[in-house]
Amino acid sequence: MPFLKSTYPHSWLGRYLQKQYHDIDPVILEGFDKDKPFFWSELKADKEIHKAFFEDAFTHGAGKTGFSIPLVDKTQRKAMFSVTSNLEDADWEKKIASERKTLEQIADILHRKAILTVYGSEEGPSLSPREIESLYWTAKGKDCATVAEILGISEFTVRDYLKTARHKLGCHTIAQTIHEATKRRLITY
Repeated sequence: MPFLKSTYPHSWLGRYLQKQYHDIDPVILEGFDKDKPFFWSELKADKEIHKAFFEDAFTHGAGKTGFSIPLVDKTQRKAMFSVTSNLEDADWEKKIASERKTLEQIADILHRKAILTVYGSEEGPSLSPREIESLYWTAKGKDCATVAEILGISEFTVRDYLKTARHKLGCHTIAQTIHEATKRRLITY
């Protein structure tokens, strides 16, 4: 389960979870693939289901427009900081332009605070880029030989990366390791 801290109204958070909106929320689904801050109006949310989602969010006090800042720390943990408003788009864009640097600083501070809350330190377990790549491709259903071919390394080395990732995350199986790495947003697939 991802770590979530929010100032949205409880009625919206409850509805979001009850309706399992995390499965269709364009801010989440697209946002974690972005590397730069974005306005929600930039999202590919043109399907009726997305329009209904945003209307429901507005009805429950989440704001009619938003701005999100994706974050990736040095250990590849992903996070997102979002703010919403009921301002018209042009006014909202001006407001964000004047406050963007401050919002980015706040996002970074809150991300570090969340990591401290979850892991007890700002560092938490750290996986190397190759451990992350090996886990990612394994999560995608690739066997060690295929992962080795994709990464241009030996099968033995892939197995070693998976083993060290498993130990670092305190898991007994690769399936547990993939689950834990996904939960901590070290990998997404």
